[in-house]
Amino acid sequence: MRFSSTSIKGSGLGSIIGFPTINLLIPKTFNLRQGVHKCTVVIQKQKFQGALYYGPKTIVEKMGLTLEVHLLLFGMRNVLPTIHDEEEINVTIDKFIRKPKKISTLNELSKIIQNDVELLTEKHRIKC
Repeated sequence: MRFSSTSIKGSGLGSIIGFPTINLLIPKTFNLRQGVHKCTVVIQKQKFQGALYYGPKTIVEKMGLTLEVHLLLFGMRNVLPTIHDEEEINVTIDKFIRKPKKISTLNELSKIIQNDVELLTEKHRIKC
């Protein structure tokens, strides 16, 4: 599945726990299984591997759905400062990883994301 979206301002929670994300506007006709997906992201003609989450908001805002992507490897540090709200982001979903989990603390969220990143970088041979 491929889709385009625009970046939007998030709560900053991902950056606080060490996993900054690009928050995306959920397209009107969006039909993606909720959970974590391995994906390929194209931003400003640069291609990155990412971990995309689509599902219920957790911890801070518990109402509604969120769509956000954490770029894997070192690319996030180089790209993130140049991403502006309403910037076009192109995403290709490569593989479903897992369903959403109930999370009640920031520490728990950080550990789950760390496990997802390790799984993606090891299992799918993404090198840092």
